[in-house]
Amino acid sequence: MFIKKYVKIFFTICLLVIVFFALSKFFQSKREIKEDSNYEKKIIEKNDTNLIKDVSYKAKDINGNEYIVNAKEGKTNQFNKNIIFLKYIDAIVILNDGSVINIYSKYAEYNTSNYNTIFKENVMLNYLDNIINGNYLELSLEKNLILMKENIIFKNLDSFLTADAIEINTKSKDSRIYMYNNEKKINIQKFN
Repeated sequence: MFIKKYVKIFFTICLLVIVFFALSKFFQSKREIKEDSNYEKKIIEKNDTNLIKDVSYKAKDINGNEYIVNAKEGKTNQFNKNIIFLKYIDAIVILNDGSVINIYSKYAEYNTSNYNTIFKENVMLNYLDNIINGNYLELSLEKNLILMKENIIFKNLDSFLTADAIEINTKSKDSRIYMYNNEKKINIQKFN
């Protein structure tokens, strides 16, 4: 009887140790996924059944602006079904006055619930005779805002400039070009 008691205690301790290690491993793997900054790139490159080829989304905001996002590939986020990770994007913004903004990038995150899109890596924006290149662009329908940042290069027919960020209000068509550090200046070159 004395031995049965020790065997029960031994198995209970073993079970608790196994449960402890299993739970710690589970929470450790979740933490690693959240800390991985390149998650959207890795998930698109995985080969599984959630991969969609030739994706296209269309939306229209309350101001009459139309948004069309086309991509070669798309994949749903396993943690948030409203987020679609896109690869090789060609987006068109048709403003209510008829002017068109074209956006190209290598990666994007498209939110199907509010249509906001974050474009990443090799981002190019064309608007009228203006071409803006950078590494990050956030398109927010809720804020009527296009925010482009990280290595901004702006070119048009008569000038070239580099800056930290550019904001464009899609409703008023106002734009703001600025540096994050007030001691640094926007570099502008005029063509003659």
